[in-house]
Amino acid sequence: VAKKECVATLNRWLEEHTSDVNAVCGLGDGSRIASGSSDKTVRVWDVATKKCVATLKGHTSYVKVVCSLGDGSCIAGGSNDKTIRVWLP
Repeated sequence: VAKKECVATLNRWLEEHTSDVNAVCGLGDGSRIASGSSDKTVRVWDVATKKCVATLKGHTSYVKVVCSLGDGSCIAGGSNDKTIRVWLP
């Protein structure tokens, strides 16, 4: 796959979120991504299967930003609830 080639259209498989997706980030080797939503969750997706493999809860308002350490060993979500939550795999 050429690096500039689009390999997936995310809106088709982020449907498990019940509201807008506000942020996404790649995890580790790129086999997974994380998305943050106005539904107050961060979800982890397997790129190959296009399936949600984890739903991370705890925010009380919408998630505005999602990031991870370069190796994917933790995921952080920043929310309009004025908190940053960190999840370990």
